[in-house]
Amino acid sequence: MSIQCTISSLIIIINIVYLFILFALTSHWILVFHPLRFLTSIFGQIYIVFYHVLFFMLIYSYWQSIVTPPGYPSKNWYPEGKSKEELDEIVDNIMEQRKNSNNHFKPPSHIRYCVTCNIFKPPRTHHCRHCKKCILKQDHHCPWIANCVGYQNQKPFLLFLFYTTVVGTISTVFLVFSAFYVLNVSIQNAEDPTPVTINNNNNNNKDIILSTSEEQQQHQDLEFLVSGPMVTVLYILNFSTIIPVLLGVSGLFYFQSGFIFSNLTSVERYERKSEYKIAKRNGVGEEYRWRYDRGPRNNFKDVFGDTFRQWICPVGSPRGDGINWKLNNQQQQQSEQLV
Repeated sequence: MSIQCTISSLIIIINIVYLFILFALTSHWILVFHPLRFLTSIFGQIYIVFYHVLFFMLIYSYWQSIVTPPGYPSKNWYPEGKSKEELDEIVDNIMEQRKNSNNHFKPPSHIRYCVTCNIFKPPRTHHCRHCKKCILKQDHHCPWIANCVGYQNQKPFLLFLFYTTVVGTISTVFLVFSAFYVLNVSIQNAEDPTPVTINNNNNNNKDIILSTSEEQQQHQDLEFLVSGPMVTVLYILNFSTIIPVLLGVSGLFYFQSGFIFSNLTSVERYERKSEYKIAKRNGVGEEYRWRYDRGPRNNFKDVFGDTFRQWICPVGSPRGDGINWKLNNQQQQQSEQLV
């Protein structure tokens, strides 16, 4: 794929996402803020400010997940425990194996070499065929950000999913409330007779309003920024787009959150599944623990930081260097059981 094609695809994807965000925000003003008169109440004003702050954080997180590189290994990194001559020999055997299918050379398990990038791959590093690069702690390639989710941009991507889930949930709840309110008011106005005005000449020409009850005089006016048919169309479009997007993003957020708290990636879940089967076959399945899992608290802070301000803001670097990873205390004993 050419650079021009990649840039064009990125521009198209970003425009689609931002147009959808703009559509959702504009619809909320037309269908919620204005008809429910949020601008005239303290609660409404607080909600409007809170809603726009969430929207800003959503857009900011999305942008950061796009422009933040996922992290790339250095070409000068080499595995420990081997001399340069031994590593060169391993590389030669790997390249020969690609040319000759009869060559069944198998490098040591801790040595991984990318024949596309011509570099040694550090732990948790994988090659992305879309980015055409090796990615540190690669999770997956996301077409909606035209970027890989990896070591450096995992936090802004998770925050993008989080804010999208929160904004989508709040928007759906208030759209449902607004729709029921509009429907209820419309039914009441249709059922209640319009008050009859009679001119009374004996009472200084003042009008007398005849009504069967006081409640029937309380007709509520619904004010919209667009025409009635357009309101119906907007309700249909919002419910038919926001709800599917909310379900999809919230599902992805659920799985990605589980990976964060387990210090796992989408790529590594297959490796963990394989190791768990071996551990179960050896009778230690209940004791098995993923090697990088150091507890939910540590796992979370490794990505998001130590303070609440760092947790909610899609900037800042994760702990470590993306190459050297801390292992849990069970790893040494567990490695012997998985052989």
